[in-house]
Amino acid sequence: MTPKQRADQLYNRMTIDFLIDKQQTKICSLICVEEILDEISNYCESIEQIEKANDFYSEVITELHKI
Repeated sequence: MTPKQRADQLYNRMTIDFLIDKQQTKICSLICVEEILDEISNYCESIEQIEKANDFYSEVITELHKI
């Protein structure tokens, strides 16, 4: 999965109700990614895995800002 695909997936999952506007959905998605970044070190076994996950989710954040 590419960072763009992951960003789209998160954004679409946060679209719970059509009363929530695009900006609110984007904010919810960004909060989700922030939570993932906060927990990465708890689930990765090596520094390389942590860095790779951090890089990936940093790109996801960039893609979410483009939506």
